[in-house]
Amino acid sequence: DNWIEKITTLSEGKEFHDIINIYIERARQVKISTAGMNEFAERKFIVERKMGKDLIRMAKTGEREIRGGDKKSKLMSSTLKLSDLGINKDQSFRYQLLSRLPVDKFNEYIINTKKKQEQIAWTELRNITKKYLKETEKEKVNELRQGQ
Repeated sequence: DNWIEKITTLSEGKEFHDIINIYIERARQVKISTAGMNEFAERKFIVERKMGKDLIRMAKTGEREIRGGDKKSKLMSSTLKLSDLGINKDQSFRYQLLSRLPVDKFNEYIINTKKKQEQIAWTELRNITKKYLKETEKEKVNELRQGQ
């Protein structure tokens, strides 16, 4: 699927995300199969990962404010706020967290969950991502210790 490459801006990602949420809600109402719901969920999480990467990049380049911006300054900032992007703090956290999970680990979860005919779920992706980040951090600490 090259559809994700066609989403080139955060606003396009947000628009696609909003549309897929409408489809997910409708699919729930008509009680679509787990396999069908997983197709929507997979695309939703792929878009969230892409938006997370965009949010991280924008914070690094100064295109958007981070952690509430400069509250001391009375001048209007030229950097974007999350609200300007149509994203709240919880969404920003979620998207950025998901984007930190390597694509191979993300795909492994998606494939295994589909094989087991279980529902692809944010809570499981969150747990996998947090576990991965914790393990990665431990490895970095151990490398630093060995280098001393």
